[in-house]
Amino acid sequence: MSYDIFMLAYGEPNAAENWARLNAIAPSHLPAPRLVENIPGLYASHAACARMSRTPFFFLIDADNWILDGFDFSVPSPPASGEILRKNTTESIPT
Repeated sequence: MSYDIFMLAYGEPNAAENWARLNAIAPSHLPAPRLVENIPGLYASHAACARMSRTPFFFLIDADNWILDGFDFSVPSPPASGEILRKNTTESIPT
């Protein structure tokens, strides 16, 4: 099954670099990532992605996040709501 990919940006200084990275490693079997910018408020920005999504679930990446090599864009079965996996690179501890 195919899922949309969104990146949320709201003034992060590294957003352009992380957006380029996402586009470089996003799997070709998924829809092209879409950038959602400058929507104030966590709820409002997430709701905007939900309204824009053409798929029942979607990947959501905050613009201050660097996608690691080997990130698995496969969807768990059944699809999960909320965070699937992230890594605190400051402490190198998966969370």
